[in-house]
Amino acid sequence: MKRPELSRLIDRSQSFSPEYGKGLSNHLPMALQALARLGGDDDALRAFDAKHSPRLESRTRNQVGWRERLGAEGELEARFESAREEFLPSIKKRGAKETARSLLPLLTPGVAAGAFHALIRVSHALDLEPTVERHVFEAELASALAYWAASYQSVGSIEESGGGAPLHEVFENVRALEDAKPARLITLRMKTVAERGDVLEIMRSFTEKPETLRDLSRLAAKRYIETRNFTALHLVTSSYAAQNLVQRGLVERERFTRYYALAFMTGIPASLATPVKEARPIQSLEASRIFAIEQSPTKADDHLIKLVDACHQLARLDPEAKAQFEEAASQVLPRAIVRGSHR
Repeated sequence: MKRPELSRLIDRSQSFSPEYGKGLSNHLPMALQALARLGGDDDALRAFDAKHSPRLESRTRNQVGWRERLGAEGELEARFESAREEFLPSIKKRGAKETARSLLPLLTPGVAAGAFHALIRVSHALDLEPTVERHVFEAELASALAYWAASYQSVGSIEESGGGAPLHEVFENVRALEDAKPARLITLRMKTVAERGDVLEIMRSFTEKPETLRDLSRLAAKRYIETRNFTALHLVTSSYAAQNLVQRGLVERERFTRYYALAFMTGIPASLATPVKEARPIQSLEASRIFAIEQSPTKADDHLIKLVDACHQLARLDPEAKAQFEEAASQVLPRAIVRGSHR
């Protein structure tokens, strides 16, 4: 069903740069889509937009060739503008799926782009299609793909399958590695981990399977429950995005899974996570949905909204693990609500 107010706000969001504040990702279109999917009404969408958008920065419109500077540092906004100018006409002429299918093989090795935010933004853009006007969907998908191209970050090359080590063994070996050096941004910590080469060496023993992305989502939820760590939150939200692209047939499953798994594992030592004393009690997904909507006008917590939405989507894709995703979403609920009547 079309949401005219969502369409208007997403269209308005196209005036903002993909990043702000020296390397922070613009979450506005992603969070608006997630909030609408969770059931936020037009008032909630407008209130979130009014609270969140003042922190963002306007697009510069300067351009520099993105293909010859793929993965380079600096000039992100100029590379974004160049890529978007190329992608939008292609989407209008060839269609969204064909354009995405043509670009994603090139972009896949850089799936860590923007601390997974580029992947996540592409997924949210794809999920927008039934709810906004066609030109708005096309514009946001072009922006999302352009952000991936502009922020492309490789954490190693893993074109071939490895030796068959099970995922849980790989995860435990990676978790035993030394943490990254502290840095303000997740992207910088992932870069330092990738430069060490130890995660890539462990991943060379791993062979992807059809269930790997599902199992990574479960691992991400478990990690977030244990730590309530900010980077682990991004592993949860990106794990839904990864499955979304595969299920839509936009990427070659085996290759994409290898690269996503490598980036996911690189995120473990980059997270600097420490265990919490105790996880918060499990509440229903409905409780987390209500809380995400109710807090949106005042706190405008984009990460909370996206986490709750991702947990809902993951529970839909993997009903056997619904309780785990409920527990992950419950970690954002204040104890006053946990002890209250939202169950």
